[in-house]
Amino acid sequence: MRRLAFRLRNVRPALWPILQTAVAATVSWELARLVPGHDAPLFAPIVAIVAMGISAGRRARQAVRLVLGVALGVVVADVLVNVLGEGPVQLVLILFVSMALARTLSAQPAFVTQAGISALLVVAVERQTQGLAPERLIDALIGGGVALVMSLLLFPIDPLREVRKTSAEVFGELAAILGESAAALREADLARADTARARRIDGESLEMAVTRGLETARIAPRRRRRYGRVADYAEAAHRMSAIARSARVIAGSAARVLRARRAAAPELAAPVGRLAEAITALDRWLDRSDADQREQARQLALAAAALAAQTPTGELGGGTIIHLVQSVAVDLLRMSGLDGADVQSRLADALAAAPPEARLRV
Repeated sequence: MRRLAFRLRNVRPALWPILQTAVAATVSWELARLVPGHDAPLFAPIVAIVAMGISAGRRARQAVRLVLGVALGVVVADVLVNVLGEGPVQLVLILFVSMALARTLSAQPAFVTQAGISALLVVAVERQTQGLAPERLIDALIGGGVALVMSLLLFPIDPLREVRKTSAEVFGELAAILGESAAALREADLARADTARARRIDGESLEMAVTRGLETARIAPRRRRRYGRVADYAEAAHRMSAIARSARVIAGSAARVLRARRAAAPELAAPVGRLAEAITALDRWLDRSDADQREQARQLALAAAALAAQTPTGELGGGTIIHLVQSVAVDLLRMSGLDGADVQSRLADALAAAPPEARLRV
């Protein structure tokens, strides 16, 4: 029963998109049947289902690629059937040429796949007319058009929903790595540092979610007001891969310091802990668009950089932590919307009390 309940919870969010797809396929079928002499328009609902099933936010471009792929497959198959005739060997050649030509024109899998499917249908399923099979193009236009109307005009996705969810996961994991590293340094817990280093951050998922969100906000009329919020996430996603790598190196360096010292390093824990807090505050700003949270994130990042600059260390691992804390702090400040001049100005103010030799580290 628990397994069944778990599966039901997982399928619930997918029910609405599934219903949209079913409606789009049915509408495509009925519209295509209105075309004279086209009583069984199988290809129209197929195109609609494939276009609707593409990852949210990419349906528009995907529907266009489907139509173009269908057109290419139909034309190539029609020409080659007239030249080569019909048969298993000819079918292999026709499918090969159709898909190879499609791949030459575009690397998108949907384009290549639809060219092959269209060629197969023209040759193997139904070829009632001599010359070009225009009903395939009509089906593709109807199915792709219905998918566009459903996904962009009637029921566009909320571009912030997926971005927020993915961002919370990525930022949460990043804050956890740094928070665990700080705790390990503070408590001389080597196992905790090793655990933090072993954690993984899926920065690519955030980049993909932001890309889909930006496209949807750009082309769906009902979602255009979301563009500015998604653009804030785009800046975060742009810098996330570098920050994620730095966080894992900080965790590894913390383990190195603890192995060498066999004692706690609270002076290194403090800037790393501030950095974790800054990341959490930045995530709150992105989620709520709260100016106070953004300023808090900036102040925490500046505090982390200042603490790092005032922490003398001659250890290799400790020096790496100091350098990376400062580097990540700068990235977080830029992520919060500050330009290069503002970042340098704020850092200068934050480091005003630091010893001269420490200021050179930033």
